[in-house]
Amino acid sequence: MSLETNRELAKAFQTLRQYFEQEPNGTFRAKAYANAVVKLRTHPTPITSGKQAMKIKGIGKSIAEKIDEFLTTGTMAKLDYIKAEDDLPKGQEKKVLAIFKDIYGVGPKKAELWFQQGHRTLADLINVKMTAAQSLGYRYYHHLIRRIPRDEMDAIAGRLKHAFDDWGIGHQVCGSYRRGEQTSGDIDCLLLSRPGLNIRQIVKALEKWGFLLNPGRLSLGKNKYLGLCRLSTRHNVRRIDFLIIEPESWPYALLYFTGSQYLNIQMRDKAISMGMTLNEYGLTVVDTGEKKPAETEQDIFAHLGMAYVEPINRSY
Repeated sequence: MSLETNRELAKAFQTLRQYFEQEPNGTFRAKAYANAVVKLRTHPTPITSGKQAMKIKGIGKSIAEKIDEFLTTGTMAKLDYIKAEDDLPKGQEKKVLAIFKDIYGVGPKKAELWFQQGHRTLADLINVKMTAAQSLGYRYYHHLIRRIPRDEMDAIAGRLKHAFDDWGIGHQVCGSYRRGEQTSGDIDCLLLSRPGLNIRQIVKALEKWGFLLNPGRLSLGKNKYLGLCRLSTRHNVRRIDFLIIEPESWPYALLYFTGSQYLNIQMRDKAISMGMTLNEYGLTVVDTGEKKPAETEQDIFAHLGMAYVEPINRSY
């Protein structure tokens, strides 16, 4: 056995996760399989049995049985079923539902409803009643399903830097961009809170500037904006989020919104093992409620007794 076995197991459970995400009432299983993917990918030693795997936090009996099945046969009955199902008419249904769910704001229930109503293509949805956010997602569907290349991410980050530096607003583009990846699904930008900072004023200014689309607001709250941006008419419309962060939470928010998901889970598990909870707001001792202060991300790693990982090395 080698770590390649762990990766093959993770790949199998990833297939199961994707399947159950599309199934009615499959959310619980999808989350369990997603957790298994993370645990198996990051486990430092080869998995040799389901019993061994159950020693990993979050791996239960059901998943352990599937691990034994895979180690014994090289597959899982459910994987074979999924492959066969994709060759049947229902496989077409899954493909249609997947397309519908790629529309921003459309979940499994709405996609299933549209399918049951006889809709089979995006064109079929042109007269379907949608929320404002769904309508925007539908209008820009072919833009939003495309990944953002690195050069375009750099240009967007540069555009934001020009604006926020002029306005004296501390900011950081996080996610895949900060991890140095070559593509991203969207842009996540944190804004450092200060007295009088108003997300609505920022959004209005960026709309007037022509960077944020108007209409292009998917959601706008007291401290958070979800919406659409575009560098120019030669570029695709892209998803962008802004979130105002209080100074005391800034290092924790940088860590959380930079990711990766796997690193976040590892660090949260380490915090739990030390009697603490970790999230984007801070690190808290469960028994006393004590908040662990941090001025940098390095401080958070130090609190947890972990070696610091540079953002560009967090994509695993």
